[in-house]
Amino acid sequence: MSGPKRYNIMTSNCAESMNKVNVCAREYSVSKLVDFLRERMQQWFTERKDKAEKTSTILTKKCEKRLVALQAESTRMKVKPSCAYEFEVVDSRCKSFVVNLNSRSCTCGHFQLDQFVCVHAVAAIGIRPHLSCYTYISPYYTTDAWLATWSGIMHPIADPDSWSIP
Repeated sequence: MSGPKRYNIMTSNCAESMNKVNVCAREYSVSKLVDFLRERMQQWFTERKDKAEKTSTILTKKCEKRLVALQAESTRMKVKPSCAYEFEVVDSRCKSFVVNLNSRSCTCGHFQLDQFVCVHAVAAIGIRPHLSCYTYISPYYTTDAWLATWSGIMHPIADPDSWSIP
């Protein structure tokens, strides 16, 4: 499966999200509005970075919970290895899926779309004690990536009266 990859397939309507944030600033002059937005972004960066720094798991908390749930669900599946990296996984409804760990794919389509292990991949990985689900999850789901996302700095802007203009 090729094409653009998006985290968790959510809407990207930024204008609607920002309109809700900007309600109190709609009557501001352009320069005041820009400063308001910069301050808001600075606040968001700081809050999100602080939250990421307090997370001690490999994946973000939401992703760790997702992995734990998949691991619990995978115990009800039957795994038939075809070779070291390819497996047939049969679920509780007797539906069969093919997992290929080398290509990070499953016939359910979720493994390759989300770049996060699907329940069938978790079941397949589970019968190989030397393998870890973390190896097959995109680094974008890690706490390190989350921290890196918010590590930028929104520099404050001094009052225009203090600017040194040559």
